[in-house]
Amino acid sequence: MRPNRFRPSRLAPALVLVSLAAGAALATAPLGGTALAASGQDAARCELRVARQGGTVALTALAHADEPVSGRYALRVSGPGTAIRQGGDFRAAPGRPATLGAVTIGTPGRGAKAELDLVIDGRTTRCETPLDGAR
Repeated sequence: MRPNRFRPSRLAPALVLVSLAAGAALATAPLGGTALAASGQDAARCELRVARQGGTVALTALAHADEPVSGRYALRVSGPGTAIRQGGDFRAAPGRPATLGAVTIGTPGRGAKAELDLVIDGRTTRCETPLDGAR
């Protein structure tokens, strides 16, 4: 498994916490909004959960599957003063979604967004959601 990459912008005054293991704790937080992309022909669906926590926005990336799958993911968070990239291998199974990554940033500026790509057997499924309007 290739290590995950984390590259914040040099201008990022925002608090950035990146943790693959912490995603499970964030998944239980009250949601400010959720982006869910799914296709009836895809083996997996991606999900981006967004929640406000005090003066920050917490984002959790997940993969759901109707059958056991493995593949690669790429999570991108971008906006004024923020440029985060994570990626790596994942496995998901029915009833056992894979928590791919968790990111907490200071209140994002206008135009901030998150994108998640899942690549399984050469097919890509994408989720994206704006972060500047997270409630």
